[in-house]
Amino acid sequence: MGRLIAETGNYAISVDREDSRLYVTLRGFWLDPFMTPDYVEDIRLATESLVSPFTSLVDVREMRTPGHLVRDLHIEAQKVTVAAGLTRSAEVFPKGISKELEFESYSVESKIVRRGFKSIEEAEKWLDQPDCSAPQSI
Repeated sequence: MGRLIAETGNYAISVDREDSRLYVTLRGFWLDPFMTPDYVEDIRLATESLVSPFTSLVDVREMRTPGHLVRDLHIEAQKVTVAAGLTRSAEVFPKGISKELEFESYSVESKIVRRGFKSIEEAEKWLDQPDCSAPQSI
């Protein structure tokens, strides 16, 4: 998946400069922003490694539905990516709907173009298409 930018017990962030893609894996339960104090800055560092426009693949299969206190943290991170040149984001969810609905609500505020998937392979295929900007969900 390219070059690792940051990894903690709660997330891993890497970039693939060749594919112009940001990879984010979210893990565990994020109760409050103090659990991930460097998350937005790590996202910012990762976007500085990419050339605009770029895409992102966000894997949330290992994350529990986040606490309401981290809503602004996720929205801020998404706004950072949009400002840096993100054109679309594929988000991979496990079975179940609560997490996807939560992340969909973040995208409304951050203006991120996103689509939800059940597998990494489906997400990558969608991101590799030349024009897949229509937001959709699984």
